[in-house]
Amino acid sequence: MIELAGPETARYVADNLRDREVAVRAYGKEDAAALCYETARDSVISCVVRAPGGEPVCVFGADGEAGDAWGSAWMFSTQNVGRARIELVKKVRATMAYSRNHWPQLRIVAEDRDDRQTRFLEFMGFRPIVEGETELAY
Repeated sequence: MIELAGPETARYVADNLRDREVAVRAYGKEDAAALCYETARDSVISCVVRAPGGEPVCVFGADGEAGDAWGSAWMFSTQNVGRARIELVKKVRATMAYSRNHWPQLRIVAEDRDDRQTRFLEFMGFRPIVEGETELAY
């Protein structure tokens, strides 16, 4: 079941972003937290993954305009995201399938310095648009 990310959940994840988070490395913790919260709040699809016990460990979703050829996927996670690996895979895959109701394709740019992120996205079903590039599509 897909659980939408409400404002409190988005704020919790934003305030607890992991240090490896691409946005944290690019913008700093404070600006990345603001970006996470605003993205989760304003996106067409915004979902949450919870660890056993109920702690929110990840918000993810997609945004774009109705009728666009593709939606833009995004994800932010906390230090404890590893505690919910199976739930993360299930929910991301279900949400990606649901996104077909909005766009024929989802796209995301993988952090080119993070092979783990690229492998995770490929495991979820994303594939490079152009071989050797970091933009992937589902």
